[in-house]
Amino acid sequence: MSLITVLWSMASAASLSLAVIHGMVWLSDRKVRAELWFALAALSMSAYPFFDLAMMRAESPEAFGEAARWALVPISLTIASVLLLVHSYFGTGRRWLLVTSLVTRALALGVNLLRPHGLFFESVTSLRKISFLGETVSAPAGEIGHWLWVEHVAALVWTGYFIDASWRLWRVGGGEGRRRVVTIGAGIVLIVTAGLTQASLVVAQVIALPVAVTMSFLLLLIVMGFELSRDVLRAAHLARSLQASEQRFEMAATAARLAPWEWNIATNLIWTTSDGRRIYGIPPDEEVDFQRFTETVHPDDRQAVAVEVERTLLDSTPFAAEYRVVLPDGAERWIAAAGRLERDPSGRPLLLRGVSLDITSRKQSEQELAQQRQDLTHLSRVSMLGELAGTIAHELNQPLAAILSNAQVGHSMIREGKVDLAEIEAIMEDVVSDAKRAGGIIHGMRAMFKKDAVMELQPVDLNDAVNQVCGLLHSEIVVKKARIELDLEEAPPQVMAGRVEIQQVLINLILNSLDAMKAAGSRDARIHISTRSAVGSVILSVRDNGPGIPAEMKARLFEAFVTTKPGGLGLGLAISHGIIRRFEGELSGENPPGGGALFRITLPAV
Repeated sequence: MSLITVLWSMASAASLSLAVIHGMVWLSDRKVRAELWFALAALSMSAYPFFDLAMMRAESPEAFGEAARWALVPISLTIASVLLLVHSYFGTGRRWLLVTSLVTRALALGVNLLRPHGLFFESVTSLRKISFLGETVSAPAGEIGHWLWVEHVAALVWTGYFIDASWRLWRVGGGEGRRRVVTIGAGIVLIVTAGLTQASLVVAQVIALPVAVTMSFLLLLIVMGFELSRDVLRAAHLARSLQASEQRFEMAATAARLAPWEWNIATNLIWTTSDGRRIYGIPPDEEVDFQRFTETVHPDDRQAVAVEVERTLLDSTPFAAEYRVVLPDGAERWIAAAGRLERDPSGRPLLLRGVSLDITSRKQSEQELAQQRQDLTHLSRVSMLGELAGTIAHELNQPLAAILSNAQVGHSMIREGKVDLAEIEAIMEDVVSDAKRAGGIIHGMRAMFKKDAVMELQPVDLNDAVNQVCGLLHSEIVVKKARIELDLEEAPPQVMAGRVEIQQVLINLILNSLDAMKAAGSRDARIHISTRSAVGSVILSVRDNGPGIPAEMKARLFEAFVTTKPGGLGLGLAISHGIIRRFEGELSGENPPGGGALFRITLPAV
């Protein structure tokens, strides 16, 4: 077998191998269009060496012309594929110039197929025998084609496209882009131009060589294949690095008890780690879509989760929710989830990525803490009950004494036979009124000191709360020889709070003032209580004319177990401060000008 046949067959085999390899790369990731166009260019080029051989082995002008005419088909397909490769790989080519290049290439091919001997020859009159690589081959002699200018125009257009795309990438592509320009852009322009120039010089009989551009195009394929292979190798390296990073991330997430997840909105499928499936109680091999996720959420929490997801999809706000999931065995688990939305270039929701955290232990601790806080608040109210025992007895004694007196009068009238129905009716009305008064006092005490009472947020009128507490503490205030001065704003806005808890805080502040003024021996003990509305809030102030807050107490005023009262627990102000904080309000204390102590309760207005 001759050397030329071996070399040209090897060139065809090499081109076909490159086509298969890069075609498989494209099939593994069809988003990489450059691999597809390169595979098509290599596949087209694998056929051209046989046309080269046919022209070199031609024995008649007609056989040479027929081979030359059809040889332009794989050449044109190769050039078109290379144009599309550059457009995809560079990303800087002008679309209109690409279309123009493809159209002129197709036009040149069409004219070529319509001519008996192709574009390059008007006619092949004879064949010359020349020596090439130690063998005798055929070279054409004849008239240059009248339509050869079509090929030159097409070559000029696609060469202009390559140069324009390369220049634009050179300006904006950085180091990586400029390397692509040097290896692919410049390589295409130089090698293809050199090959076509050699063919034109042979046709013009300027040089004594066969029309053989196989090696030029093979060199071009090798250069482009090398560049694309570098990208494949780099992608493989990045994939390995990414896999290692994902493993490290999963280990870190597992250590932190986090479960990453990703919702592909287009396919409606949700991916999560094995820990994520365990947290939600989903088997490892089950496909998870949004509906399946929703089914794991507690029925009482599904609406809130759906609203949060919808809000994220509409305005791209970060997703954040705390909800319960129901496991297959019926157990419940608290989950905290957070994520961010990604959109495609057109603005449509694409992915929602985030993490979930099992917060069941935290929720249980919060519930236990809330129960302990409730128990402590109840103990504080019970402690107040001990301090107010005398006051409560006095408040109840008045209506009970009136009931007894009225009952004795009525009994006396009946026994003496002097029954006056109108008088009896009036006596019974007084008894009913006094009984309701006593019942109201007892009902108020039960509401305040009932242990399992649940704090209910409701609109509260602070003026009503002040009047009720002052009525309850009336006897205590009288016993301690103090006076209450009320300065209540007419119809202030209501606040959202617990009625009993507000009364508890107010009782605590008044009792503290009474104790402080009694301990200081104040002769004219006064407590000034006022309400004022501010922007978005209502302020309730309690001020006395006692000794004020000791300097050493100011920094620790609301700390638990800190007190200056003999026998006191030091819990009253701490509990009161916590109650007001739960209502999103503020409790503060200070020594105002003029002496005494001033406590302010500031609560958001409804």
